[in-house]
Amino acid sequence: EPLHSKVPELHEASTKVAKRAQVREVQLQLEQSMCVLHHEALKMALQKAEALAMPVTPILEAAKSLYDKLNQVRAALTEAIGLVKLNPLHDALRGATQIGLTHYEQPAAAHLAAEIERLLNLSDEGLTTLKPDLMQQVITEADGIRLQDERISKIRAYLQMPTERFLHE
Repeated sequence: EPLHSKVPELHEASTKVAKRAQVREVQLQLEQSMCVLHHEALKMALQKAEALAMPVTPILEAAKSLYDKLNQVRAALTEAIGLVKLNPLHDALRGATQIGLTHYEQPAAAHLAAEIERLLNLSDEGLTTLKPDLMQQVITEADGIRLQDERISKIRAYLQMPTERFLHE
C-alpha cells in the first residue's frame, strides 16, 4: 500500500500537487487556444477549468471573454452569410478583424462580400450598357448566390421585356 494512503498529510499534499499540475496544464491550453483563436479547444479548456474549480485568474477571465467574442463574431458571420447582404457582411467582417479571426466562417463571408460587390458593379455596368449577355450573366450569377438587390431586379425586368420594347428603352 502506498505511503501517501497511510499518512493523511501526504495524501492531501499529493492531491494538491496533482491539482496544481492540472491547473497549469489547463492554463497552458487556454493560452495556446487563445493565441490561435481555436474556438473548440478554448471551449474544452474552459470546461476543464470549471471542472477543476480553477481560481479566477487574468488568463481565465481573458479566455472567457474571448470565447464569448468568438461566439458572437461567428454567429454574426453565419447570419450575414445567410442574408446575402453586403452591409451585414461588412459589419460581421469588421467584428472578425477586431479579434483577429481569419478562419472558420470568415473566409466564406469575405468571399461572399467580394462576389456581391463584383456582381453589383457588373449590374451597374449592365444597366448602363444594356448588353443582354452581360445582364444575363449577372442574373445567373446573382441567382447562384441568392443575391437580391434593386439593380438585379431592374435587370431582370429589362430581360423580361419583349425585344422590340427592350431596344426602345
